Amino acid sequence: MVQTLNRLQYQSTLMLAALSLSMTAASADDDAMARAYQLSERAYTLIEKNPQKAAELLWQSAALNPNDGNTQYNLGVSFSRLRRSQDACNAYRKAVALEPSEFDYWRALARTYVECKANKNALWALSEIRKRFPSQAKQLSEELTESMSSESLAAPSTSKSGATTKDQPAIESRIAQLRILLASKPNDGQLHSELGYWLGQAKQYKAAIQEYNKSTALLPNDPQQLHYLMWAQGKSGDLEGLQASRNLYVTMFPKASDIKTIKDEIAYYGTDFAQTRSNEKARQQGGKSSDNASYKSVQMPLKVCLPVGSVLDGKYRPYVQRACTEWAAATNHRLRFVTVTNPADAGLVCQWTNDKSKLHHSFASGETHQGKNSAGDDQATVYLLLNEDNSVDDKSFYDTCLHEIGHAIGLSHSSNPADVMYYASNTENGLTTNDKSRAHDLYCN
Repeated sequence: MVQTLNRLQYQSTLMLAALSLSMTAASADDDAMARAYQLSERAYTLIEKNPQKAAELLWQSAALNPNDGNTQYNLGVSFSRLRRSQDACNAYRKAVALEPSEFDYWRALARTYVECKANKNALWALSEIRKRFPSQAKQLSEELTESMSSESLAAPSTSKSGATTKDQPAIESRIAQLRILLASKPNDGQLHSELGYWLGQAKQYKAAIQEYNKSTALLPNDPQQLHYLMWAQGKSGDLEGLQASRNLYVTMFPKASDIKTIKDEIAYYGTDFAQTRSNEKARQQGGKSSDNASYKSVQMPLKVCLPVGSVLDGKYRPYVQRACTEWAAATNHRLRFVTVTNPADAGLVCQWTNDKSKLHHSFASGETHQGKNSAGDDQATVYLLLNEDNSVDDKSFYDTCLHEIGHAIGLSHSSNPADVMYYASNTENGLTTNDKSRAHDLYCN
């Protein structure tokens, strides 16, 4: 017999069903918002080092939460650093539409319009800034008007990777303009910060450090100034200054989203930088450094175990093979490598992964862990970190391969920012003379 509901039961059932659907929808919305927040937080830590990945994460975050102005602003910054100025303009326009009371969003939009030589749009943005932020408009107006009249490059949101030769005259022009402005406004932190940026673009890193020290003192509540300072210190090889800035960051911004990473860097590099300086001094005096050949001639050719079978393996194996070839050439082929599939008796095992838990340090893009193989010989396991979607920046990934295999064969960090074995390897042309000389000394002497 089929039961029927009376009207009251029927209405009650409908109400409960509607409430259940509402709660399910709310839960889904909460999950989406939480995911968007996680994506944005991770992207923020990547904007300096990997703006392409940051842009990808922020794009995903914006799809989940399209009404967040800060996400759009950071997306604009990422696009600017990738020199995708039109995409940056679009993101900044969305940011000011969503949060029109944010001066930084309007300033970035106006500056990017100037960079695109869209002067009419830049003047419109300036008129809005004058109406909304009268106390801050004058300085920005002077800056952008000068930029438009001289057809100079606009202010910083672009990459800190250094300028090309064709950019140099425009950069020098902007540096000169900023020095003139600072002569009359020596306590303007933003101007000092911008000057530091352009000096960095010109690869005048020590001069950039001076300006970022000033902007940090004048803008003590802006954590980004310390990030800029640490970037310049790293680029110049000022290892002690970098550690001091990291400690200052922890003191001034103890609740910053990247505080765990900064503390991890302080703990690890405190010892590592001291060892790097000690090795540098020992080499200068003809003494012995901590470099130590990991492999004996009887282990040649050195067995290198690389993953096989997946699409990813086919994509990333050539990077490791090319890096091994570079190091072999540096040692006049005293180091020789052969690829195997069994890790048990290999001297070098390489793994690529998007699982950061396999690495000991939160800041690392790769790590080398030392151990023994089944024969009792030294075995290094190199972990190479992929992005969450298993993608990589080709140049950065190859730099990491070279750097970590350098550790695997027994090299410690270098104090020269140009070297592959510098703590933050970002090479122009592969192994330097110093990298090759150190490897040669280990295996050829």
